[in-house]
Amino acid sequence: MRVNENCAACLYDKQRQVTDDPAYLDEVKRIIENRSENDTAPYLVYLFGREYERRYGKRASYRDIKKRFNRLVLSMEDRIRKLIEADEDPLTAAMAYARIGNYIDYGALDHVDEETFLSLLQTKTMPEQEVRRHGQRKIRGGDYSLASQDTCAPSQASGVNKTLSSVYSTLHNAAVCEQDKEAMDSMIRQCAEAEHFLLIADNCGEIVLDKLFLEQLKKRFPHLKITVLVRGGEVLNDATVEDAREAGIDQLADIVSNGTTVAGTVYEMISREAKEAMDRADVILAKGQGNYESLCRQGRHIFYSFLCKCDLFTGRFQVPKLTGILVEER
Repeated sequence: MRVNENCAACLYDKQRQVTDDPAYLDEVKRIIENRSENDTAPYLVYLFGREYERRYGKRASYRDIKKRFNRLVLSMEDRIRKLIEADEDPLTAAMAYARIGNYIDYGALDHVDEETFLSLLQTKTMPEQEVRRHGQRKIRGGDYSLASQDTCAPSQASGVNKTLSSVYSTLHNAAVCEQDKEAMDSMIRQCAEAEHFLLIADNCGEIVLDKLFLEQLKKRFPHLKITVLVRGGEVLNDATVEDAREAGIDQLADIVSNGTTVAGTVYEMISREAKEAMDRADVILAKGQGNYESLCRQGRHIFYSFLCKCDLFTGRFQVPKLTGILVEER
């Protein structure tokens, strides 16, 4: 996904929040101004990170944040699983919950908090008239289907120790809308004929909900060989092999490191094992904005699932912030 001028300005502003060192910011500006047509935002942020570490040393680790969100969602796992299994379409329901997990993104959002995440789990499907108003739109390289409009009004209760019964009792309302089901139905049809399924993961916390989706996928298609591709090292709160194992992904799938610390998937940079996983996959589901930005328009057939969390995406898809999107690119 090409970096336009508005996106470039946003990338620069985020680095200004990191430091006001004019020498560093001049280098950031040089990187942005000299970007190629094919450079994506995740790749530029990777270059910023290398320059930052060259000057100042390692950035602050997100390790504690990653563990906190993994453990938060793991503490809810059993109840969410029961609600998924009680749904008339458990696979589609699990997809919806996994997409809500994409809120936990310290790269795209200035602030991530647990209460907002819990509130998102209570969101209801977009009213049918809203779906008709937005309709089905075309993007270059494929169609996308509009998902439920997720709102982010924080709960009135304070802290993560609040009673979660209201969250659990309303999780079933997160089911995707009819437009979304067109993309889901396409994925399901392809999984029925596929041998290898690849999930390209994004964030911690979210990856626990991805596991619940993979559980339902395996129940529906026990013949599928599932692989999960994760980051090759620490970058923001993105999931690594260690984080995926903590979430229990290894109980369902092979975990493969992509060998890089880009907050996305730049095919030319990933490890040989990661390339092989992508090349042999019959069905690919990529989670999050960073994977969409770095993989779209590369000539691959990929399903993408994410929440629109920044102006680039809300403008691209013409939807409100935190709207869920499911897109199939052929």
